[in-house]
Amino acid sequence: MPPSSKKEKKPRVIDSDSDDDALLRAPKLEHRIDDQYLNRKVESQVGATRLKQLVTELTIAGKELGKCLEVLTEVAGDVASTLAKHEGEMKDGVIPEDPEQIATLDKEFRTVVDKQTEIEIRTKVLSEMRERSVLRADIRNVEQLYKDQVKAPLDQYRAKTSRQKYAENETYASFRALVWENLYDGAAMPDIKKMIPAEDNDDDDSDDEIEIGAQVTDFKCPLTLSLLKEPMKNPACKHHFSKAAILDMLAHSEKDANGNSVCPTSGCHARFKKEDLVLDKALERRVAAYVERQRGGEGQKKSTQKFVAVSDSEDEVEE
Repeated sequence: MPPSSKKEKKPRVIDSDSDDDALLRAPKLEHRIDDQYLNRKVESQVGATRLKQLVTELTIAGKELGKCLEVLTEVAGDVASTLAKHEGEMKDGVIPEDPEQIATLDKEFRTVVDKQTEIEIRTKVLSEMRERSVLRADIRNVEQLYKDQVKAPLDQYRAKTSRQKYAENETYASFRALVWENLYDGAAMPDIKKMIPAEDNDDDDSDDEIEIGAQVTDFKCPLTLSLLKEPMKNPACKHHFSKAAILDMLAHSEKDANGNSVCPTSGCHARFKKEDLVLDKALERRVAAYVERQRGGEGQKKSTQKFVAVSDSEDEVEE
């Protein structure tokens, strides 16, 4: 059989001076609305088709930004692991400033999160306009209507403080957790709000109740009681399970009329089905980093034991 002419796919390398910038330049699709839509009534069927195309393009752009966040998370985790050898440990419970390299990556990450949120807002508005068009609700002046409906939610988001934007963002929280754990040898990350400086419109920290200590993440699957493998997240309750274990459980569990099963986590009553599960790549990276730290710790422990044993034997010879 002749050798395949198909070229081997090379891994994509992100160039900070080109590809990153390209990903950050989210398309301003409001300028893509054709002149035929301006200041005139749009026929329902034509309008729905065109708006669907715009929604699709925005959705693709959002996924590209998601890939950019994955790259930034991976790079930040590697950088944090390298800096851990030089930055020392957190002292007296005081949250230290980020090393310069981490601070730069954090700024880039927030920029992409902002772009992603903007795309979500624009996609939602266009989707609602498409639904109106599908329902035979003819729309006049599409461009102006789009700009008017996008303005309020965009202004509202842009007016938020950094804490309000990022403290509740799961993707950003996972990014910070990986960086923190790699920098400080698996130490539990403090409340993420404490890691984002307060601004004028943020709640006063001094009014908070007694702060509970940082929570140590348990990387074990509640079904297998071993480390998570391909962690799958149930969006309904945020619990994680190893992929093989949860799929096996769902295949053999009782289901309601809608085909949903009850979450197997003790005390949780959330219902979901296989299609609801999503792979949590950020948590998968944290588990891998945890395993790497454990291996490094065991190696260091063995080296120390070997050194002590040799020292003891030398002392015996001298005697």
